[in-house]
Amino acid sequence: MKYFINKFAAVLFAFLATCPACKNDPEVQARKMKNCPALGCTNPNICLTPLNICVKPCLNNNDCAEGFKCSGYFKSVFNFTGKGEKFCKQINASLGDDCSDFNTACPIDMSCVDGICKKICTSDDDCIRNNYRCVMQVLPAKSFNADETYRVCARADAPFHDKCEAGSEPFCKKGLICVNQKCQKKCETKKDCPPGYKCQGRGFIGWKGKIKYTTGAPADFYYCEK
Repeated sequence: MKYFINKFAAVLFAFLATCPACKNDPEVQARKMKNCPALGCTNPNICLTPLNICVKPCLNNNDCAEGFKCSGYFKSVFNFTGKGEKFCKQINASLGDDCSDFNTACPIDMSCVDGICKKICTSDDDCIRNNYRCVMQVLPAKSFNADETYRVCARADAPFHDKCEAGSEPFCKKGLICVNQKCQKKCETKKDCPPGYKCQGRGFIGWKGKIKYTTGAPADFYYCEK
């Protein structure tokens, strides 16, 4: 029995010593994103099922190799909270490109929103494309905290009184705001309005605004109205 165990150990050692997949460098393996070996991916990599691909788990971009981004999500059977975990994806898309594929990531300063790479921003000056403004608010994937929202540049060239849908492209042009599915001009006095319009439209923001509207409280802003 002892001889059998020793012989088995020797065979196993020889197999591991000559098996390329068994001694694969985890960084190299994660970059290649090849099919998972029979003995599993090299630690700390995991086998992403049902795609059967070795990927590297991550907490942030610093955990990923150069040219990769911590933007992929997977569900772990060992995580009983139901919260998804992340893995490194290859940065191989540019501004405006499709980023819906499981192995496609936008550059570090961009985010995949509605399947398209959009530039993360804090003001309109951050938007490099014509007719784009920093107006689209995004809630991070797997997050339910409203305080974690951020903004991205979105098409904003809808003119005065054109149709609009709050939160969707195209947004209204600068100086306009979407009210009742129409791009309205914000104002402070009648002088701010086009001929035939008065600064009398009452606008309200969010659920608090709805309460203020029903109670007759002062508006959050005013817009031009006939």
